[in-house]
Amino acid sequence: MKKCRHCQIDVNTTKNTCPLCGEILQTSDEKSRYTQSSYPPFISKKRLLNSTIRILIFISVIAMVISAVINQLTYDQAAFPWSLIVIGAIIYIWIFFITIIKSKRHITFKIITQTLVISFLVLAIQLISHTGYWAFEYVIPAILTGSTLSMIALFTFNLKRRHYYILPLIIVSILDLIPFICYLFLPTEYKTVFWTHLTTLIVGLTTIFGLFIITPRTTINELKKRFFL
Repeated sequence: MKKCRHCQIDVNTTKNTCPLCGEILQTSDEKSRYTQSSYPPFISKKRLLNSTIRILIFISVIAMVISAVINQLTYDQAAFPWSLIVIGAIIYIWIFFITIIKSKRHITFKIITQTLVISFLVLAIQLISHTGYWAFEYVIPAILTGSTLSMIALFTFNLKRRHYYILPLIIVSILDLIPFICYLFLPTEYKTVFWTHLTTLIVGLTTIFGLFIITPRTTINELKKRFFL
């Protein structure tokens, strides 16, 4: 391989002149040419991701510590442990990241996991803040209804793999019954909102009966396969 200094190109030829400009070609040093690479050092995506995760973990820990310290120093003024909400939110973000981004589980498993995690988180915030029963009356029924509707959408639009969504759909539908059952056993003074629990109950029961009415054979066969019947 020869090199033309004028054209700045490599020419694979036995001639001594450049075919473009006619200048004398110089023999290039092949060994040094290939050993001295002009490319930047390779950094794998996994290594870059791990470094980013470590930085984010460090920032999260610092944020939790700072919020706890500030809450402690100003507790006489606020008299409310708001730092626990901040810490819980940060922990939830990491749980969300692990289960949604990194987990290789099926999307139905992720939906059920997030439904349970968010429900327990908002319930904990309600108990800590002593600000009424907004989580039990509104937020949790809305989360359960949204999860069921999301699962119904996946079941509807994935015709060829519909059987994968039958058992998860039944699970979230059973979860829809829990708020209404809890409402029945609450003291009378706590029974202020009824329609949210009733709506969640209707969505859950309609979904369960709908599976056995619309796709009875597929539903029954899937349940038999799952429970080895």
